[in-house]
Amino acid sequence: MTDELNTVVEEFCNFIEGFINMVYPGDPKFIRHEGRLVLEDKPVPCIKEDAKKMACYEKLYALIADNEDFRFAHKKAGSWGKPDVIIEEMVKRSFNNGRIDSSPAITYLQNFSKTLSMKYLNYTIFRRILGIDMTCDRIELEPGVVLVRLTEKELNDRMPNMSMMEIGMPYIDLTQHMVEMRCTVKVKNKKLYWLNPLKEIKENLLNMCNIVFSSLILHKAGMMEVGPYFFKINPEGGEDLFEHFPMTYQFFLPVFPGKIFIEEEDVELLKSSYMAVKKIFSETGVLYSALKRFILGTNRVISEDKLVDYVIAWEALLLTVDDKPVKGELSYRFGLNGSSILHRALPEISREEAFEFMRALYECRSIIVHGAGNQKNLEKALAKVQSENLFHMADRGGEYLRKAILCMSEINEENRPYKARGGWEKLLWENP
Repeated sequence: MTDELNTVVEEFCNFIEGFINMVYPGDPKFIRHEGRLVLEDKPVPCIKEDAKKMACYEKLYALIADNEDFRFAHKKAGSWGKPDVIIEEMVKRSFNNGRIDSSPAITYLQNFSKTLSMKYLNYTIFRRILGIDMTCDRIELEPGVVLVRLTEKELNDRMPNMSMMEIGMPYIDLTQHMVEMRCTVKVKNKKLYWLNPLKEIKENLLNMCNIVFSSLILHKAGMMEVGPYFFKINPEGGEDLFEHFPMTYQFFLPVFPGKIFIEEEDVELLKSSYMAVKKIFSETGVLYSALKRFILGTNRVISEDKLVDYVIAWEALLLTVDDKPVKGELSYRFGLNGSSILHRALPEISREEAFEFMRALYECRSIIVHGAGNQKNLEKALAKVQSENLFHMADRGGEYLRKAILCMSEINEENRPYKARGGWEKLLWENP
């Protein structure tokens, strides 16, 4: 930025104070205040139309339009790069108790100019995780991937405006869900990337979110959901230049039996879970299919549905032999192979106990799917492994599956028992 532009900005700020209207945008939102939701409808500063005909405004407009840094800003930032929008945004950021402060106005223009000239920018996706809380403020899973416990101000800033509500859909009090995941990628500073990133950039960010979410589910039992997401750009270490641009408006009312807490002692295990899931996602094979079905099962409310999903995940692992689906003796194979991997993942469980449990689990699934949920037969199957009810059986099957997936992830893909030739037999002999 030139000294002339700085001088003109200072003159403009001193002159424009009497030509500001406080405008209600007519798009209020609920925020949390003193423990309850209240409707907030704050006015924003706006330059009067008459002021745009005055010499100081026209001079500033012309300098920005002709400035070497801003001349082609609209090609990268769209409407945000037009001189009149730049001036409006500059005024909004500089307005304080009826006055326009030239210092933040100049800073905004400097940051905008710096961002336009940078070769690379950080693109960050922000996504709330519903049904989870943390006792620590921040967990960095790896560079560019963090979980953050939002402050009260951030929680209120993130609340959607009323216009974002879809007709007939419930309004979620997002201030009750404090944990946000943030995934960042570095991208080339090209034309219109700012507001319209390429499809592969969005897909990359969403895939990173899925890995984080899957890691949380694999790490700790409980129900959770991902909420609405948005993204923004900013230079490394620089100021956020723009408001948040929602990528989607998803408003639903999930059912949570209670919040899941991530505490300090969970951090290292969560990081291990994250690295395991990242590895599984990169392979997209049998273990990936099992993980996806496990995640579906964890969020099922009905015990029958939960158990069936877990067994489908188990089947992907246990009924794959020499990298092919097994065709016969399904229940026996399910129990035998299941006992082998369970005894490896949880040595305190005897092979015989694991075999009996896995056979009973498969029997429950068959009764639910093929036997119209015959209660007497279900009770007999549950009694074989001293399970109180179907909920307990499903929960136990899911917890064992969690351990099995993590155990499998530690084995090189080519050497996993379902893929290596004679892999299940080898696991049986090695792990008596």
